Amino acid sequence: MMRARRVRRIVPASALVAGAIVVASPARAEVSAIEASFDVQLQHLRAMPNLEHSASQLGDFGRNLPETDIGTGNAESFLGAGFGIEAVVHDRVRLPILGFSLASAIGSSPRVFGSIDGSIVEVDTWKSGLLTVLFPGYGFRIKDRRWMFEGAAQPGLAYLFTSGAVAQGAARYDASFHAASFLVQVDLAACRRIDPVERACLFAAPAIYEFGVFQAWTVGFRWELGP
Repeated sequence: MMRARRVRRIVPASALVAGAIVVASPARAEVSAIEASFDVQLQHLRAMPNLEHSASQLGDFGRNLPETDIGTGNAESFLGAGFGIEAVVHDRVRLPILGFSLASAIGSSPRVFGSIDGSIVEVDTWKSGLLTVLFPGYGFRIKDRRWMFEGAAQPGLAYLFTSGAVAQGAARYDASFHAASFLVQVDLAACRRIDPVERACLFAAPAIYEFGVFQAWTVGFRWELGP
């Protein structure tokens, strides 16, 4: 009889613990989650920045070239792809963790000429590439049935690179040119849920600062994986 009573006391306690775990598990899942995203994007610079030359590639030039900037000034568009990881807290707060994108110049661009220490320089802006790295930021999201609207602010770095040439008499020497900038951008998106863990989004990301104030913007299509 004593054994039967002990069993009866233990079973209800075990049932209560199991029930608490089942109830608590969904709550924990809603507290935080990690999401990933892939996108295709169109980036535009209203004016390309001044570019620095890489003198290390001019070893056969015959003399050392001084460090200087080459002014470009023309607008340029880029087509590329990106990847991002972020955390979601309480299904409302977005915490972008890290993002990468690489884009290549598209369309025609005018030839850009300059000079370094009396030597003529040509910059091939239509061969430009743009690498962007985004650091942790902060944002929000709002759900309405199968729709979701989200926004976030995120800092980062942008690196622009291209090729060209420096002339010395009748000879022409290949050279590379680059520019780097700190950036702050705002990401706004409207998403449609495809299934419980996948969404298709259209987004716009104007840059508050990137090679200058309000000099760049990005639009594109993004595929998100997460709750």
